[in-house]
Amino acid sequence: MAKRRIWISSSAAIFAAVLVTACSSSGSSSTTSGSAAGASASTSSGKPITIGFIGSLQSATYSFPETAAAAQAEVDAVNAAGGIHGAKVTLSVCNDQASTSQAVVCVRQMTSAGAVGVIGGISTVGETITGDLQAANLVYTGERPLSPGELNSPISFPMVGGGESSASGLAVYAAQTAGCKRPYMIVSDSSPSELTGAAFAAGFKYASHGTSVGKTVTPSPNTSYAAAAADAVSYHADCVFFSLDVPEGPKAIPTLRAALPDAKFFNTAGAMPTPIIQALGKAADGIYLSDSVLPVNDTMNATLNQFKAEMAKYEPKQVVDGFAVTSWLGTRLLLDTITNMTAPVTAQNVLNAFNQLGAYNGQGVIGSFNFQTKSPIATAKREVNLDYLVFQVENGTYQVTDPTFQSAAAAMGG
Repeated sequence: MAKRRIWISSSAAIFAAVLVTACSSSGSSSTTSGSAAGASASTSSGKPITIGFIGSLQSATYSFPETAAAAQAEVDAVNAAGGIHGAKVTLSVCNDQASTSQAVVCVRQMTSAGAVGVIGGISTVGETITGDLQAANLVYTGERPLSPGELNSPISFPMVGGGESSASGLAVYAAQTAGCKRPYMIVSDSSPSELTGAAFAAGFKYASHGTSVGKTVTPSPNTSYAAAAADAVSYHADCVFFSLDVPEGPKAIPTLRAALPDAKFFNTAGAMPTPIIQALGKAADGIYLSDSVLPVNDTMNATLNQFKAEMAKYEPKQVVDGFAVTSWLGTRLLLDTITNMTAPVTAQNVLNAFNQLGAYNGQGVIGSFNFQTKSPIATAKREVNLDYLVFQVENGTYQVTDPTFQSAAAAMGG
């Protein structure tokens, strides 16, 4: 196979091959195989190498099966091109079911399978995942970070920021471009939502030189948002930011929009995936969103088009969205790192290789960044990519007028 395009720089050569196993939501596993491309003696011998995937693929809280499908699509594409120097690549997938006990089972599956690195998706139990992966010296990348572990563990290499950086950047846009003067936010009483809300408030205060953001905290789940809407009306809010757990959006947004028909509304794209936008219908139109990933309906970006082509070929029944893109990029990064390794392909050597990663070119799909950069966020030491885009929802889809990434670093103290 021809040498794969590398988007990262490092102070050492770093790559090898990959084997992976597929797991059902109960924790049992099955295996699919292919070929991968690496450069170590163990890779060139044709011995397969295992990588894994852990995420909330089906659960009461989050269900994002497309993230694992995106990882599998990239593995299949690598195998179809001849693999990594003739070695087979197989993907071991485990659904953590948004359960800490199942997350422990998933990590055990990865170690039992001999995985040399793990791809993430979206999970509410990232703290458990990263803690157990750290004990096993297994790299974790491609995740949408939600937990302190994902943002701080030395084995975690998130390629995009968490909801806080998107919210902080969106606040800058709200203050300086959208012209918000009386901002208000509705916040779920969960840790991720409260952190996201705090980031929006801090970002707005920074961008507006001191303006505070009004706030109502609501239970999650919540049966009615009438009281929150009344609070926002009493505050004379001209702009409203939703910092809600994902299932709460369809309940809150129509109520708030009816109560404040002239207000502008803001949310992170992570909290408004495509199914929720479609469920909201016209109630979603005009909402400003921010994300760390270029929306998938963009047709001009070559790398994004490659992602969509792989999904259409290998996973045609799966949703294509920004969550899937992130896991796909993480899979490419892991495979590319293994491809360039000269040391034997072990979990420890893959981790060593990741620790040498430097500049990463996001190719316009995500912002470009450097893994060696020190995060400006004391509580998120691994969050080094703070770039974001702002766009609006129109007619059930994302409308991007300017695909230029901006940095939220200054608003977050960097």
